Amino acid sequence: QILQKKRRLDTLDLTRELRQANQLITELEISRDLTQHIVHIDCDAFYAAVELLDRPELEHLPFAVGGGVLTTCNYVARKFGCRSGMAGFVAKKL
Repeated sequence: QILQKKRRLDTLDLTRELRQANQLITELEISRDLTQHIVHIDCDAFYAAVELLDRPELEHLPFAVGGGVLTTCNYVARKFGCRSGMAGFVAKKL
């Protein structure tokens, strides 16, 4: 059944659709605004790194930043399964 559908699709003439898609791409390229830039930076464990600046004794201990829900945790805590967004009471059990 699937092979029959594939064979039927292989015989279709998609010239018109391809031309329409290329025309749309050309129109979109013309209207692009490259004067603005958006930068997304993922600062993995950022708040944990900031906490380490204040409390360097935590460097080799598992710890997390947050309360009811964890904002982040250090890499030591991640080895135990702790993750950002995790409920605080679950993280404490780990």
